[in-house]
Amino acid sequence: ELKLFIKESEVYEALTDIMNYDTSEYDEKFILTSIEEYYRSRLLLNVFMNSSEKISKGSGEVSDAPQEILNALSFTFETNIGTSLLDDSEKVYSELHNVDSVIPTMIKSLDKYIDGGVHEKTLNGILAGTGVGKSLVLCALSVNMLLQNKKVLYISLEMSEARIIERLLANLFDIDIGLLKNLSKAQFDKCYDMVKRRLKTNFHVVQYGEKSLSSNKITAILKEFKVKKSVEFDCIVLDYMALMTTNNKIRDLNSYSELKLISQELRAVAQNHSIPIWTAYQVNRTGLNKIDADIQDISESAGILHTLDLLVAVGSSDELRAAGKYKISILKNRYGVPNLTMYVGVSYNRMRIFDLEEELKEQDIAKPKNMVDEASVQVLSTMKSNVRSKRSDYMGIE
Repeated sequence: ELKLFIKESEVYEALTDIMNYDTSEYDEKFILTSIEEYYRSRLLLNVFMNSSEKISKGSGEVSDAPQEILNALSFTFETNIGTSLLDDSEKVYSELHNVDSVIPTMIKSLDKYIDGGVHEKTLNGILAGTGVGKSLVLCALSVNMLLQNKKVLYISLEMSEARIIERLLANLFDIDIGLLKNLSKAQFDKCYDMVKRRLKTNFHVVQYGEKSLSSNKITAILKEFKVKKSVEFDCIVLDYMALMTTNNKIRDLNSYSELKLISQELRAVAQNHSIPIWTAYQVNRTGLNKIDADIQDISESAGILHTLDLLVAVGSSDELRAAGKYKISILKNRYGVPNLTMYVGVSYNRMRIFDLEEELKEQDIAKPKNMVDEASVQVLSTMKSNVRSKRSDYMGIE
């Protein structure tokens, strides 16, 4: 039909080339976005040209130019605005059953209370004291997401990239972290090749100095990975938020207001990129020696609590450490009911957290324990018979 209106053969041939162009390597969103940008630039150019012509003729009729500029910049193919209760039943149903928008922690005792896992567009936090293992938990969660074929970006503001990778390898190789250096090159290559064969997605870690990272910088990092490596991440793990800075440093901003602002900016990154973000928080002095940390124990700023979608406190003690267990408390939960407590297993040597067959009873916690006792034996047996066998089956480790 277009040929009837096209008089010049060169124009028709150009049109034919465009129609025959292979667009299979591009997704629909990319193509539509590119076309929208082209239309906006041409519409904007038309406004400037018309305004320039009016000015040159001395007509002075340019009062409508600002509105024309706004119209040009707002051009889009998207006609839907928000969600209509009565008109978007299909959309509503699809969102209710959108499994891909949730990333399980693979800790079943936790997932069942947070609607299956962490959701896209959310900010999720781990609260723990010094030496309890905030980075251990974040690394363990990263591996669990990798095993679900999720692409993970780990941003460290404290620990080096090499130390983070070392922790992941201890988990994936199923080898004590202290023994990694004892592997021969042949043994290391064999384990590494096994991991590369089994994992379908990748893990990237970047390190920045304290107070050198803002939410705008994170957005720039995501864009850089997309452009240079064609990688779009499914989740961000940030270790940890209190070491960030705001997008625009405001003078005389106290720590309460600063951390609240940082958390709001960080959650905006999660919303704009439709991904969940995991981060960690330090307990204050009053919570250092407590097994049961609570909301009042958040260091520096309780203002971040209003921004978080999920806050999980990780508690430990000499008895729990000897038994190889963490006490987990859900302090805030937009996915379900808060103020719930459970116990999970922890392998400090292999940087792993996992479900336990039976939770530790309160009366057992209160009793002094030897380094090797019934609880320790139970945990070690559980690790050997359940977690290790499942990981071995998945990773192909003999």
